[in-house]
Amino acid sequence: MHNRLCRIAKLYFPDITLPKYEGPDRINLPALNKYIKKEIPHFDSDDRVQIIKNNKKLKDSYSRHQRLVNKTMDYFAEKGFEPIQMASVDLAVRKRNLINIIEVKSCDYNNIESQIKHGLSQLFYYHFLASLNKKYNGYCIKKVLVLEKRPSEKLIEFIINFCDTALLYKENKILIKPEI
Repeated sequence: MHNRLCRIAKLYFPDITLPKYEGPDRINLPALNKYIKKEIPHFDSDDRVQIIKNNKKLKDSYSRHQRLVNKTMDYFAEKGFEPIQMASVDLAVRKRNLINIIEVKSCDYNNIESQIKHGLSQLFYYHFLASLNKKYNGYCIKKVLVLEKRPSEKLIEFIINFCDTALLYKENKILIKPEI
């Protein structure tokens, strides 16, 4: 697993220096074949309608995400940041020796916690990869999470203080940076 992650990191960051891993390359797991169902599900017309509805939800979510990315870019451009290319990241911006790695999450109040969890894990991973890349030596790399909805006060405090991640959320069509 370590070797596979190293190869992936090398693809995105060719100049990266990775630590040596001393553990086993493979872990033997028991066969899971007996737990996998072999049946092919049957779809009736109601199932097809549900698939079409889910596809529409996916398209709506994607367009909301793109609008939020654009709004975030405008927000940082107004503050003098310029966009930079960084693999897999929603947005990365630079101003002097500061780089902000930004993860944008469209969400509603039903899935906000899972979106926060997913966004934070992505940010920590991107931050780790960027910190190993020689290209970013001398830069202060910060994590920024942008949400479509305002999270609870406890989540805001968790994101900012515990995760050391800046937070922006959309409210009345503008991005708000909460103060704690």
